[in-house]
Amino acid sequence: MDVQVANDNSLILQYVAGYVSKWNESYHTDRIFTVQAPPAVTAIRYIASLSICKPEMWMLVTSKELSRCDSTRSKFCVPDASDAGSHAVVRQYYARPDDHHLSLHQYLRQYNVTITPPKCYKPGTSVLVRLQYLSIYNPMYFFQLLLMTYPHRDIADILPTYEDTPPQIKYFKVASILLPDYVHNMKNFEDELHVCGHKQGFIKTAMYYIESLHDMFYLHQQAALPVLTVHGHATAPPLSAPLGTAQEHAFACFKQVLEQRAEYYIHTGGHSNAQEWMQFMMLLGKPGSGKPHSLLICINHALASDSTVVVAAPTGILAQTFAYTFDGDVHCDTLHSLFYFSDTPENCRYNWALNQYDVVCIDELSQVSVPLFKHIMSTLSSYLWDL
Repeated sequence: MDVQVANDNSLILQYVAGYVSKWNESYHTDRIFTVQAPPAVTAIRYIASLSICKPEMWMLVTSKELSRCDSTRSKFCVPDASDAGSHAVVRQYYARPDDHHLSLHQYLRQYNVTITPPKCYKPGTSVLVRLQYLSIYNPMYFFQLLLMTYPHRDIADILPTYEDTPPQIKYFKVASILLPDYVHNMKNFEDELHVCGHKQGFIKTAMYYIESLHDMFYLHQQAALPVLTVHGHATAPPLSAPLGTAQEHAFACFKQVLEQRAEYYIHTGGHSNAQEWMQFMMLLGKPGSGKPHSLLICINHALASDSTVVVAAPTGILAQTFAYTFDGDVHCDTLHSLFYFSDTPENCRYNWALNQYDVVCIDELSQVSVPLFKHIMSTLSSYLWDL
């Protein structure tokens, strides 16, 4: 048995070689998959469940990192526009010496910001800085790109000053003006996503998204794109708006299902019939009938009932819209990511971490392909069979 243990930075912590005959594999799958856990935690749980059959077989998992290179390594979580101006490292960058052509990324590679005041690294020192950005589908990503790659002296130099710009492209517009060579070269984004380890399918979709931003920017320049057409919340009715008859019925059914589910778990021993609520709910309606508004009302009711909710959508843009709407109270993700779906059937697997959520909502189900729909149904059905 060969065991390699790594941390989240893919650095090998320990390598152990042994014999399979000296181990008793006595673990259970539910011990690993009952909670959401990163790969390193899952591996440790598996190793801890093995029974050592020989006294000389001892394994030590330490936190000592064995570096794969001689470079000094550091990690920097890039702030967004709301806190970049007050960020300590950013303020140190603005107070740097007379080098006006130094970007923040270059500054982190030349100066040791862990000491006050920051000092240059010794000549010949190689420094690798790992930058943690938001998703490329997040409009704030382009502000972070400007913050790290465009040399500037004040936060106001990279903030948008165009009040008529749609919110989805306001930072993209600034990046297109200040970094035209970078933003208009799609190869730059493709290489960046490839280095981050994304698969080709994700990169291809992201390239289409970047192209759509260019198209929206062009239409906006031609005064052919009103602000409200790309504003995800401008046309949405407030949650206090009255519900129609069909919306009231859908909301009443959802509340009844939540009550039946709560009763089922409160009364142990089968006093409550699980079949009353262990069913999928489909919200159907014509365009303009208020399906998104009904879904938002149901999700807010679930949150008010202390239920945990996850929302999945076919596209990253739609998932990001839900994330903006609920401001972190609801976990939002794409269907492919949440349900561990892959184009190759052998790579598809169940996401057992879904059992930590009380409500799973899927928006725009009509856009889902047949293979993905079958995988979703198979995943959700596995939870119902276990109850």
